[in-house]
Amino acid sequence: MYDVMECAPSMRELQRLGRLCPANYKVGLIPTLDGVKLTAKGDYSPSHLEEAVNQKLLIGDIVENWFIHSMGRATMVFAAGIQHSRNIVHEFREHGVPAVHIDGTTPLSVRDRVLEDLRIGRIKVVSNAQVYVEGTDVPYVSCVIFAQPTKSLIKYLQQGGRGMRVFPGKENCNFHDHAGVVNHFGRIEMDRPWRLVHGDEMVEEMRKTRDKEKVEWDCPQCGERFRGAKCPVCSKVVEFTGRAKRFVPAELVDLTQAEFELLQTEHKHKFDVIIERKDFYLRARTVAARWGKKEGWTRAVYEMRYKEPPRDEWLRERPRPETPEVKSYCQSALIRYAKGEGRERAS
Repeated sequence: MYDVMECAPSMRELQRLGRLCPANYKVGLIPTLDGVKLTAKGDYSPSHLEEAVNQKLLIGDIVENWFIHSMGRATMVFAAGIQHSRNIVHEFREHGVPAVHIDGTTPLSVRDRVLEDLRIGRIKVVSNAQVYVEGTDVPYVSCVIFAQPTKSLIKYLQQGGRGMRVFPGKENCNFHDHAGVVNHFGRIEMDRPWRLVHGDEMVEEMRKTRDKEKVEWDCPQCGERFRGAKCPVCSKVVEFTGRAKRFVPAELVDLTQAEFELLQTEHKHKFDVIIERKDFYLRARTVAARWGKKEGWTRAVYEMRYKEPPRDEWLRERPRPETPEVKSYCQSALIRYAKGEGRERAS
C-alpha cells in the first residue's frame, strides 16, 4: 500500500506547456435519468442507460449540432450502448457523413483500419460502445461527443482525453456534451483535489456515493414510495421514462469555466433553499400537532412564509422537533390567522 500520492503536472499546466491542446465546450439539454439503475461501482447500468438515451430526437440533435459546430472534424462519439451507437452512425450516414460503429466484437484489424481511415479523413465519425475509453492514441481527433451519461469521473476524463492530445495542424478540440457530464464534473482540464484513500475507506466512499444516487419514486398506482423497477405493494412496474422521450432538438452553446462555476453556485443555492424550507415545514408540523392544528393550518403557515405551497412528498416524511425560531413564527402566524389572514389558504 502507498502512503503518499505524488501528482503529475495538471492538465492546465500541460496546456500551458503546449503538451495538450485547448478545449472548447458545447453544452445543451440532456436526458432525464430518473429510474436508471446504478452498478456496484456507482455508475449507470449500461442496459438501462441505453434505453433511456436511445431516442431518435436525441440522436438527431447530436448530428445537427455536429454540422453547426464541428463539421469536417475527425470525431469520436461515446455512446451508451451498441444499439445506441449504431443508431447514431445511421443518423450521420443519413445526412451524408461517412461514419462507422465499433464495439467489443469488432476485430482488432478492422478497428485499426477504421482509425487509420479517420486519421486520413476517409471517415469523419467513429461511434463506439465502451471500446475507446482508455488505451487508445488518436491525437488527430478534434471533436469528442459525450452521448453516454456517467457517474464516473475517471471514465469522463479518459473519454475526454482522447481529444486533448496535440497533433500537427490541430488548433483545439470541441467537446459536445449531450449527456450532462460537463455540468456534472466540470471542464476536463480544471484542477481537482486528488487524494489517496485505502481499502475499506474507498469501499465506504463508493457505497455512500451509490446510496446517495439511488432514486426513490412514488408508485403511480398505489402511492407507495420505493426504489427499484417494481412496486413491492401492488407490483406495478415503473417505466423508465424521462425528458429524452420528449426531447426538443436544440443548438449546443459554449460553456466557460466561469459559467460552469456560476451554474454550480446557483444549483447549490437552490438546493440549500429547498432544504431550509423543508426543514421549516417538518418542524412546523410538530408545532401544529402539539397545538391540535390540522395539516391545512401547517400548509397555510408555510405559504405565509414562502408564498408558495409545500411539496406534497414532504407529507410522507417524519416531522422534526420544533425549534424556538419555528415556534415563534408559528405563534405570530397563529395571531395573524386568528385575525383572518390565512383562513382562505387553509379552507
